[in-house]
Amino acid sequence: MSDVLDGLVHAAVGSTPVVRVAVVDSVTRGPASPVEREDTGPAAGGLTLELDTATVREVQSGLVTGSQAVMSGRVGITGGTWADLGPVAAAGVPHPEERPGPPERSGQPGQPRWSGQSSRSGPPAGPDVVAVLGAPNDARGNLSVMAAGRTVHAAGLAERTGAALVLTGGTGRHFNPTGQPHWAYCRDHLARRNLLRAPVLACLDSRHTYEDLLLLREVTYRHGIRSTAVVTSDYHEPRVRFLAGLLLPGASVHAVAHPDLPSAEANRLRAHERTALGQVVAAALLFGPDRLLVPPVRTELGWTVRWTP
Repeated sequence: MSDVLDGLVHAAVGSTPVVRVAVVDSVTRGPASPVEREDTGPAAGGLTLELDTATVREVQSGLVTGSQAVMSGRVGITGGTWADLGPVAAAGVPHPEERPGPPERSGQPGQPRWSGQSSRSGPPAGPDVVAVLGAPNDARGNLSVMAAGRTVHAAGLAERTGAALVLTGGTGRHFNPTGQPHWAYCRDHLARRNLLRAPVLACLDSRHTYEDLLLLREVTYRHGIRSTAVVTSDYHEPRVRFLAGLLLPGASVHAVAHPDLPSAEANRLRAHERTALGQVVAAALLFGPDRLLVPPVRTELGWTVRWTP
Protein backbone atom coordinates (compact mmCIF):
# COMPACT_ATOMS: atom_id res chain seq x y z
CA MET A 1 0.00 0.00 0.00
CA SER A 2 2.92 2.38 0.55
CA ASP A 3 3.44 2.88 -3.19
CA VAL A 4 -0.16 4.05 -3.53
CA LEU A 5 0.00 6.35 -0.55
CA ASP A 6 3.35 7.83 -1.57
CA GLY A 7 2.87 11.56 -2.08
CA LEU A 8 -0.72 11.71 -0.83
CA VAL A 9 -1.33 14.34 1.78
CA HIS A 10 -2.02 12.92 5.27
CA ALA A 11 -2.78 16.27 6.87
CA ALA A 12 -3.09 19.82 5.59
CA VAL A 13 -0.66 21.29 8.09
CA GLY A 14 -1.80 24.65 9.38
CA SER A 15 -5.24 24.37 7.82
CA THR A 16 -8.56 24.48 9.61
CA PRO A 17 -10.01 21.90 9.71
CA VAL A 18 -7.30 19.23 9.67
CA VAL A 19 -7.71 16.95 6.64
CA ARG A 20 -6.56 13.33 6.60
CA VAL A 21 -6.56 10.67 3.91
CA ALA A 22 -7.61 7.03 4.09
CA VAL A 23 -7.26 4.48 1.31
CA VAL A 24 -10.24 2.13 1.77
CA ASP A 25 -12.02 -0.74 0.07
CA SER A 26 -15.40 1.03 0.01
CA VAL A 27 -15.82 4.80 -0.16
CA THR A 28 -18.34 6.39 2.21
CA ARG A 29 -21.03 8.37 0.41
CA GLY A 30 -21.60 11.16 2.90
CA PRO A 31 -23.88 14.21 2.55
CA ALA A 32 -22.75 16.48 -0.27
CA SER A 33 -23.47 19.86 1.27
CA PRO A 34 -24.66 21.53 4.48
CA VAL A 35 -28.12 21.83 2.93
CA GLU A 36 -28.52 18.06 3.42
CA ARG A 37 -27.95 18.12 7.19
CA GLU A 38 -27.81 20.53 10.08
CA ASP A 39 -24.61 22.49 9.43
CA THR A 40 -22.68 21.97 12.64
CA GLY A 41 -19.28 22.15 10.99
CA PRO A 42 -16.59 19.47 10.80
CA ALA A 43 -16.14 16.88 13.52
CA ALA A 44 -13.68 17.61 16.31
CA GLY A 45 -11.28 15.04 14.88
CA GLY A 46 -11.21 16.75 11.51
CA LEU A 47 -12.21 15.55 8.06
CA THR A 48 -11.13 12.37 6.34
CA LEU A 49 -11.01 11.91 2.57
CA GLU A 50 -11.58 8.32 1.49
CA LEU A 51 -10.55 6.79 -1.82
CA ASP A 52 -9.56 3.39 -3.15
CA THR A 53 -6.32 2.29 -4.75
CA ALA A 54 -7.82 2.03 -8.24
CA THR A 55 -8.81 5.71 -8.15
CA VAL A 56 -5.34 6.76 -7.03
CA ARG A 57 -3.68 4.81 -9.82
CA GLU A 58 -6.08 6.08 -12.49
CA VAL A 59 -5.39 9.70 -11.58
CA GLN A 60 -1.65 9.10 -11.35
CA SER A 61 -1.66 7.46 -14.79
CA GLY A 62 -3.69 10.27 -16.38
CA LEU A 63 -6.84 8.28 -17.14
CA VAL A 64 -8.96 10.77 -15.17
CA THR A 65 -8.27 14.10 -13.51
CA GLY A 66 -8.32 14.53 -9.77
CA SER A 67 -11.42 16.72 -9.86
CA GLN A 68 -13.23 14.18 -12.05
CA ALA A 69 -12.45 11.49 -9.49
CA VAL A 70 -13.80 13.58 -6.62
CA MET A 71 -16.89 14.97 -8.35
CA SER A 72 -17.91 11.57 -9.74
CA GLY A 73 -18.18 10.20 -6.19
CA ARG A 74 -15.02 8.10 -6.23
CA VAL A 75 -13.67 10.08 -3.28
CA GLY A 76 -15.75 10.26 -0.12
CA ILE A 77 -15.63 12.45 2.97
CA THR A 78 -16.32 11.66 6.62
CA GLY A 79 -16.39 13.93 9.65
CA GLY A 80 -18.22 16.67 7.76
CA THR A 81 -19.26 17.76 4.28
CA TRP A 82 -17.48 19.04 1.20
CA ALA A 83 -18.45 22.56 2.17
CA ASP A 84 -16.40 22.19 5.36
CA LEU A 85 -13.27 22.12 3.22
CA GLY A 86 -13.83 25.73 2.15
CA PRO A 87 -11.47 27.22 4.78
CA VAL A 88 -8.62 25.11 3.38
CA ALA A 89 -8.87 27.13 0.15
CA ALA A 90 -7.68 30.22 2.01
CA ALA A 91 -4.86 28.30 3.69
CA GLY A 92 -3.55 27.01 0.37
CA VAL A 93 -2.52 23.54 -0.77
CA PRO A 94 0.87 21.84 -1.12
CA HIS A 95 3.03 22.85 -4.07
CA PRO A 96 1.98 21.06 -7.29
CA GLU A 97 5.35 19.29 -7.54
CA GLU A 98 4.60 17.56 -4.25
CA ARG A 99 1.43 15.89 -5.51
CA PRO A 100 1.27 12.73 -7.64
CA GLY A 101 -0.54 13.52 -10.88
CA PRO A 102 0.07 12.67 -14.53
CA PRO A 103 3.21 14.23 -16.05
CA GLU A 104 2.95 17.65 -17.64
CA ARG A 105 2.92 17.74 -21.41
CA SER A 106 6.23 18.73 -22.93
CA GLY A 107 6.65 21.32 -25.61
CA GLN A 108 7.67 24.88 -26.18
CA PRO A 109 5.33 27.83 -26.50
CA GLY A 110 4.70 29.29 -29.89
CA GLN A 111 5.72 32.82 -30.78
CA PRO A 112 3.22 35.37 -29.48
CA ARG A 113 1.11 36.70 -32.32
CA TRP A 114 -0.61 39.34 -30.22
CA SER A 115 1.26 41.55 -27.81
CA GLY A 116 -1.64 42.95 -25.84
CA GLN A 117 -0.65 46.45 -26.93
CA SER A 118 -2.63 46.80 -30.14
CA SER A 119 -5.14 49.33 -28.84
CA ARG A 120 -3.01 51.05 -26.21
CA SER A 121 -0.81 54.10 -26.22
CA GLY A 122 1.69 54.37 -23.39
CA PRO A 123 2.30 51.92 -20.55
CA PRO A 124 -0.28 49.16 -20.02
CA ALA A 125 -2.91 50.16 -17.47
CA GLY A 126 -4.89 46.95 -17.30
CA PRO A 127 -4.94 43.29 -18.29
CA ASP A 128 -3.75 42.04 -21.65
CA VAL A 129 -6.68 39.63 -21.82
CA VAL A 130 -10.14 39.55 -20.28
CA ALA A 131 -11.69 36.08 -20.14
CA VAL A 132 -15.38 35.61 -19.43
CA LEU A 133 -16.34 32.27 -17.91
CA GLY A 134 -19.37 30.51 -19.35
CA ALA A 135 -22.76 30.23 -17.63
CA PRO A 136 -26.03 28.57 -18.71
CA ASN A 137 -28.03 29.31 -21.83
CA ASP A 138 -31.36 27.74 -22.72
CA ALA A 139 -32.25 25.34 -25.52
CA ARG A 140 -32.75 28.29 -27.92
CA GLY A 141 -29.40 29.87 -27.13
CA ASN A 142 -30.75 32.66 -24.94
CA LEU A 143 -28.24 33.64 -22.28
CA SER A 144 -29.16 33.32 -18.61
CA VAL A 145 -29.01 36.39 -16.38
CA MET A 146 -25.61 35.19 -15.18
CA ALA A 147 -24.17 34.62 -18.65
CA ALA A 148 -25.44 37.95 -20.00
CA GLY A 149 -24.13 39.87 -16.98
CA ARG A 150 -20.68 38.28 -17.15
CA THR A 151 -20.37 38.74 -20.90
CA VAL A 152 -21.36 42.41 -20.97
CA HIS A 153 -19.10 43.19 -18.01
CA ALA A 154 -16.14 41.46 -19.65
CA ALA A 155 -16.68 43.26 -22.96
CA GLY A 156 -16.80 46.62 -21.20
CA LEU A 157 -13.67 45.88 -19.19
CA ALA A 158 -11.79 44.81 -22.32
CA GLU A 159 -12.84 47.93 -24.20
CA ARG A 160 -11.88 50.27 -21.33
CA THR A 161 -8.44 48.73 -20.85
CA GLY A 162 -7.53 47.95 -24.47
CA ALA A 163 -7.44 44.23 -23.75
CA ALA A 164 -8.50 41.33 -25.95
CA LEU A 165 -11.42 39.06 -25.09
CA VAL A 166 -11.41 35.33 -24.53
CA LEU A 167 -14.87 33.74 -24.68
CA THR A 168 -15.38 30.37 -23.00
CA GLY A 169 -17.97 27.61 -22.95
CA GLY A 170 -18.65 24.74 -25.33
CA THR A 171 -21.65 22.45 -24.96
CA GLY A 172 -22.94 20.35 -22.07
CA ARG A 173 -26.33 19.30 -20.77
CA HIS A 174 -25.83 21.15 -17.49
CA PHE A 175 -25.27 24.55 -19.10
CA ASN A 176 -25.79 24.46 -22.89
CA PRO A 177 -28.09 21.77 -24.36
CA THR A 178 -27.76 23.05 -27.95
CA GLY A 179 -25.48 22.05 -30.80
CA GLN A 180 -23.65 25.37 -30.85
CA PRO A 181 -20.95 26.42 -28.36
CA HIS A 182 -21.91 28.75 -25.56
CA TRP A 183 -19.25 31.23 -26.60
CA ALA A 184 -21.03 31.72 -29.95
CA TYR A 185 -24.18 32.87 -28.13
CA CYS A 186 -22.08 35.24 -26.01
CA ARG A 187 -20.48 36.70 -29.15
CA ASP A 188 -23.89 37.15 -30.78
CA HIS A 189 -25.29 38.73 -27.61
CA LEU A 190 -22.56 41.37 -27.73
CA ALA A 191 -22.71 41.88 -31.49
CA ARG A 192 -26.48 42.51 -31.47
CA ARG A 193 -25.94 45.26 -28.91
CA ASN A 194 -22.89 46.73 -30.64
CA LEU A 195 -20.77 45.84 -27.63
CA LEU A 196 -18.24 43.60 -29.38
CA ARG A 197 -15.57 46.27 -29.81
CA ALA A 198 -12.54 44.45 -28.40
CA PRO A 199 -10.66 41.85 -30.48
CA VAL A 200 -11.46 38.23 -29.62
CA LEU A 201 -8.19 36.42 -29.06
CA ALA A 202 -9.67 32.95 -28.57
CA CYS A 203 -12.88 30.98 -28.06
CA LEU A 204 -12.67 27.95 -25.78
CA ASP A 205 -14.90 24.87 -26.09
CA SER A 206 -14.61 24.27 -22.35
CA ARG A 207 -17.12 22.15 -20.47
CA HIS A 208 -16.65 23.27 -16.87
CA THR A 209 -14.82 25.82 -14.74
CA TYR A 210 -11.60 23.84 -14.37
CA GLU A 211 -11.40 23.40 -18.14
CA ASP A 212 -12.11 27.12 -18.66
CA LEU A 213 -8.95 27.94 -16.74
CA LEU A 214 -6.83 25.10 -18.08
CA LEU A 215 -7.51 26.15 -21.67
CA LEU A 216 -7.08 29.80 -20.75
CA ARG A 217 -3.65 28.95 -19.36
CA GLU A 218 -2.77 27.33 -22.70
CA VAL A 219 -3.83 30.51 -24.54
CA THR A 220 -1.82 32.79 -22.27
CA TYR A 221 1.21 30.49 -22.56
CA ARG A 222 1.10 30.40 -26.35
CA HIS A 223 0.62 34.14 -26.78
CA GLY A 224 2.99 35.34 -24.07
CA ILE A 225 0.21 37.09 -22.17
CA ARG A 226 1.51 39.01 -19.17
CA SER A 227 -1.68 39.75 -17.24
CA THR A 228 -5.14 38.21 -17.28
CA ALA A 229 -8.50 39.21 -15.85
CA VAL A 230 -11.15 36.54 -15.32
CA VAL A 231 -14.81 37.58 -15.14
CA THR A 232 -17.41 35.45 -13.39
CA SER A 233 -20.39 35.76 -11.04
CA ASP A 234 -20.16 36.73 -7.39
CA TYR A 235 -21.42 33.35 -6.17
CA HIS A 236 -18.81 31.60 -8.38
CA GLU A 237 -15.89 33.81 -7.34
CA PRO A 238 -14.46 31.74 -4.43
CA ARG A 239 -14.00 28.63 -6.56
CA VAL A 240 -12.61 30.60 -9.51
CA ARG A 241 -10.20 32.48 -7.27
CA PHE A 242 -8.95 29.20 -5.77
CA LEU A 243 -8.45 27.57 -9.18
CA ALA A 244 -6.86 30.70 -10.65
CA GLY A 245 -4.38 30.63 -7.78
CA LEU A 246 -3.41 27.10 -8.80
CA LEU A 247 -3.32 27.61 -12.56
CA LEU A 248 -2.93 31.34 -13.28
CA PRO A 249 -1.11 32.97 -10.37
CA GLY A 250 -1.42 36.73 -10.57
CA ALA A 251 -4.66 36.71 -12.56
CA SER A 252 -7.33 39.06 -11.25
CA VAL A 253 -10.86 37.77 -10.69
CA HIS A 254 -13.79 40.12 -11.29
CA ALA A 255 -17.09 39.18 -9.64
CA VAL A 256 -20.35 40.31 -11.24
CA ALA A 257 -23.48 40.67 -9.09
CA HIS A 258 -26.89 39.66 -10.46
CA PRO A 259 -29.56 41.66 -8.62
CA ASP A 260 -32.30 40.32 -10.92
CA LEU A 261 -31.56 36.70 -9.99
CA PRO A 262 -34.39 35.27 -7.82
CA SER A 263 -33.24 34.75 -4.24
CA ALA A 264 -34.12 31.04 -4.25
CA GLU A 265 -31.94 30.47 -7.31
CA ALA A 266 -29.13 32.56 -5.86
CA ASN A 267 -29.21 30.49 -2.66
CA ARG A 268 -29.17 27.25 -4.65
CA LEU A 269 -26.17 28.41 -6.65
CA ARG A 270 -24.27 29.48 -3.53
CA ALA A 271 -24.93 26.09 -1.90
CA HIS A 272 -23.73 24.32 -5.04
CA GLU A 273 -20.58 26.43 -5.10
CA ARG A 274 -19.76 25.67 -1.45
CA THR A 275 -19.85 21.98 -2.31
CA ALA A 276 -17.92 22.39 -5.57
CA LEU A 277 -15.22 24.48 -3.88
CA GLY A 278 -14.73 21.79 -1.25
CA GLN A 279 -14.46 19.14 -3.95
CA VAL A 280 -11.78 20.96 -5.95
CA VAL A 281 -9.89 21.65 -2.72
CA ALA A 282 -9.99 17.93 -1.97
CA ALA A 283 -8.74 17.10 -5.47
CA ALA A 284 -5.88 19.59 -5.12
CA LEU A 285 -4.89 18.24 -1.71
CA LEU A 286 -4.82 14.69 -3.04
CA PHE A 287 -3.47 15.09 -6.54
CA GLY A 288 -2.46 18.70 -7.16
CA PRO A 289 -4.01 20.87 -9.88
CA ASP A 290 -5.80 19.18 -12.77
CA ARG A 291 -4.01 19.00 -16.11
CA LEU A 292 -5.32 18.64 -19.63
CA LEU A 293 -5.07 14.93 -20.33
CA VAL A 294 -4.60 15.44 -24.09
CA PRO A 295 -3.31 18.47 -26.03
CA PRO A 296 -6.11 20.83 -27.12
CA VAL A 297 -6.94 21.21 -30.81
CA ARG A 298 -6.59 24.71 -32.30
CA THR A 299 -8.77 25.71 -35.26
CA GLU A 300 -8.32 29.00 -37.09
CA LEU A 301 -11.67 30.71 -37.67
CA GLY A 302 -10.31 33.79 -39.43
CA TRP A 303 -11.58 36.25 -36.82
CA THR A 304 -10.27 34.22 -33.88
CA VAL A 305 -8.92 30.80 -32.85
CA ARG A 306 -11.09 28.03 -31.45
CA TRP A 307 -9.58 25.77 -28.79
CA THR A 308 -11.16 22.35 -28.25
CA PRO A 309 -10.10 19.98 -25.44
